[in-house]
Amino acid sequence: MQTEAVYPGDRRLRAAVSLRFLALVLALLVLSCGGGSGSTEQAPTSAACLLVDEASGCHEANFRPTHPRISIDAERLSMLQAKAGRLPDGSLGAPTNDENWQVIYPYLKSQARLTQGYDYGLEAWHFALAHVVTREEEFADRAIHFADRMVANLTSDPIDPSSDSPPCVARYPADLPPTDFANPGRCLSAGQYLYAHYYVKNVALVYDWLHDRLTPEQKESYRAYMRAAVDRIWNNRVDGGWALDDPANNYHYGYLAATMLQVLATWGEDEASVRNWNFIMRDKWPHIVGYLNGDGRGGYWHEGTHYGRKSKLDLVEVLLWLRDASVGRRLDLFKAPGFTYAEEAARFQLYSTQPDVFSKRGQHGYRGSPYDAANNPPTLLQVGDLASHAQGAMTSLDVSLMTMLSDGLSGRPAGASAQYWLREHSAGVLRSRRSRIHEFLFDDPSRGSQDFRSETVLPTFTASAHWFHSRSDWTADATAVSFFSASGPQIASHQHRDQNSFVVWHKGWQAADLNSWSGSGLADDTAVHNTLLLNGQGQRTPILDPRFSANDPGYGRIAAVHASTAVPGLRAVIGDAAAAYGVPEDFGRKVRRTLQRFDRLLVHYRHIVVVGDSVVTSNGAADKITYAVHSRGEFAPLDPRTFVSAAPCGESMFSGPDCIDAMQGGRMVHTTVVPANPVLRPVTGFSGRSSPAIDGFGLELDVSGLAVVMLNAMTFTDRSSAALPIVEAVDNDAGFAGARVDHDGAALLVLLRADASAGPVESMRFTVTATGPHALLISGLVTGRYRITQPDGSGIDDIAVGSDGLLSATVNAGGQISVTRTQ
Repeated sequence: MQTEAVYPGDRRLRAAVSLRFLALVLALLVLSCGGGSGSTEQAPTSAACLLVDEASGCHEANFRPTHPRISIDAERLSMLQAKAGRLPDGSLGAPTNDENWQVIYPYLKSQARLTQGYDYGLEAWHFALAHVVTREEEFADRAIHFADRMVANLTSDPIDPSSDSPPCVARYPADLPPTDFANPGRCLSAGQYLYAHYYVKNVALVYDWLHDRLTPEQKESYRAYMRAAVDRIWNNRVDGGWALDDPANNYHYGYLAATMLQVLATWGEDEASVRNWNFIMRDKWPHIVGYLNGDGRGGYWHEGTHYGRKSKLDLVEVLLWLRDASVGRRLDLFKAPGFTYAEEAARFQLYSTQPDVFSKRGQHGYRGSPYDAANNPPTLLQVGDLASHAQGAMTSLDVSLMTMLSDGLSGRPAGASAQYWLREHSAGVLRSRRSRIHEFLFDDPSRGSQDFRSETVLPTFTASAHWFHSRSDWTADATAVSFFSASGPQIASHQHRDQNSFVVWHKGWQAADLNSWSGSGLADDTAVHNTLLLNGQGQRTPILDPRFSANDPGYGRIAAVHASTAVPGLRAVIGDAAAAYGVPEDFGRKVRRTLQRFDRLLVHYRHIVVVGDSVVTSNGAADKITYAVHSRGEFAPLDPRTFVSAAPCGESMFSGPDCIDAMQGGRMVHTTVVPANPVLRPVTGFSGRSSPAIDGFGLELDVSGLAVVMLNAMTFTDRSSAALPIVEAVDNDAGFAGARVDHDGAALLVLLRADASAGPVESMRFTVTATGPHALLISGLVTGRYRITQPDGSGIDDIAVGSDGLLSATVNAGGQISVTRTQ
């Protein structure tokens, strides 16, 4: 590999690299630590090790000199054989009760006896794993046969006859079963090497796990295959080199996985392994860490749920490979100082799982009715792209991710929480036999677990620079709110044009994105998300050309987050998405912004959500601002400012004419407070770019002006409930717009500046005639310390207001309340 080569990037990296972390944790020391060799085939000319501990310095974290190395060390092999009821020599021991092994062993046994007609999705490494555990010959024979067929299809042919065609590198064999990543004849390089690492994986794991069963000629041919694949991924690309320098892109992690497989499989046996290791550590890993510690912090991924999950799966598995291949598992980046992404990813996954996971228990049944995992799995939060499934279903890939995170984080709180989720709340996820093979490799039922469903273990609130999540509790009946406003990097259309948008779950998607299909050429439009349109137009496409991306004024951001200490369960977020609206200039090299301000205040308290929008335009004209909220159920009017929508039949998004489950679903009551006399219109028939019509319903509100404020309240109940909230404006003489919401035993007051162009103030007063305690959230105050004087003359002193201008407290209403800055 030519480590000095400069590859064209597809976007500019905006995240700063953590120099301290790289220096202490991931600094590459070339020629300083000796590398072991377990073979005489071909010794490396140089070796490398990593600093993994600040106090001890270089641990000489060399890779083990003997095979197997990748995923299989003595500790894991012992665990696998114990789960399978096997003794160290592979013979039968105690009966097994491992559910995955009970499914996959007889399945692989029957497939190994075939010579043709294999089931879809079978891979060489599946058989190799079965041999490692059982030592049964037929598994080894079938694994080597599959790998031999792949290696035999290494080719110098191009993909097609055109003069500028990329090289094919290797074709997927015609006599092997089609898989998720390849049909017979598909080139390894197809789709810009998207699935190249799966080709390499099947050869690398057979080479590593069954090394003592291969002839010298087979070993050399396997090494040549892996070497050629990795070399072609990084060098002399004639297909544009998509995502070679983009650590936020799922392709990049496929490239990383392919390279690490070659390195670990052939360490000490191929000079290319050391060159590739040094190349990754010097040229790629620092930028990956920069993204994870920067724009990726918090577990969020800019490509959305589907593509982001693929990146996380590849990344976490690479980290496990490195740990397990190192002597004494000393190269354990899960525990490296300053590297917290794995823990953040585990927590993000727990928060992303919607409340229905607590009631969908697989074989345990669903609230007295049979549970249908195939048609109504637990729901995963929609973030940007969520390819091709309208429900946002949780899949076996989510189980695989949590299984690996539980492994890597074993002994840590995040790992214990992941393990509890796996043991107690993943039974409702439909698992294929193939997915069980991967889960079996990394799952260990004996790992410690901890129930995360309490504020002391996992609070019901979290936030990052791009994402805010709050839920009322850790039960199936919770109201869960997620809010997004993300800056770069932008990846094609995988990150939807949905800045300052939100979704709300209460026994179904009540406020929902109407589209969750793949963003590549389909509907990522602002119009199907819960945010604003400007003169009928949505948010712009960011500047993706890396030559001019520095001219992009940004996109969205979380400007402030507030979790009230005075009022448990009261949370607020302010998103700033003004820069997301604009028009291209200078042939797309610049952007002219069309909004000066778009601050969205979202307040969540129990089963109440209040959204306040402050908008100032840049056009010098009374532009039309359209507020939009969408639901899976049709909006029905109760009065001119109040509409009701109910999620159809339980937790399923699109249930069809019949109910999938017995639950009645949830209901949203949506009320506009400001403007006082709104003209609301239900809308249907949505469609996106190059996409079919999108099911679902919308409610839109138009307001025109240079500076606009809107205030809308939503409450959530069971679908069968006839109860309606009390929603009313709050009187004041201080230039504030306010809403009072009384719902389901909770009362909430929210006030923000009535003039979107006005600045913060040091005092204000308002009147609430209703009596009793109310949760209070005020936005638009000057930084300082404040006193609240209640109607009975009593006061609440020394309330801190930070630079976000937010104040929260519990007040006793029933008259005039004043808020005054004291210092």
